[in-house]
Amino acid sequence: MKTYITYIAMFILITAASVINAKSFKTNSNKILVETQLLNNLNSNIEGLKVNSIQVLGEIKSEKSVLSLMESLKSDKSESIRISSAQSLYKIGDARGIYAIQQSAKFDDSKRVREVCKNIYNETLKK
Repeated sequence: MKTYITYIAMFILITAASVINAKSFKTNSNKILVETQLLNNLNSNIEGLKVNSIQVLGEIKSEKSVLSLMESLKSDKSESIRISSAQSLYKIGDARGIYAIQQSAKFDDSKRVREVCKNIYNETLKK
């Protein structure tokens, strides 16, 4: 358990450094490398790693991640992952992602996820 927590803490530190670098990309190749790693992290079995990666993808407004985030929003078992996916899709602002948020606001099995998606979708209508 201690090792597991250590790995999570190390990932969070690395991801935080990536976010800082992501906001000041000097070259497009750096962004591609970070995006690729974050997208690979979505296949992890570690929920914290997935949530953190999803959040960073939203912060860097990764257009490449829209379909993966839509899939997570639609079908992941974890409420936290579905909510993080909705928040990141909102930050990215892609019309397909906004539509997915709208659908989750209506049809998600979880009341909590439906409410969060409803609030996020209402924010898009205010813009």
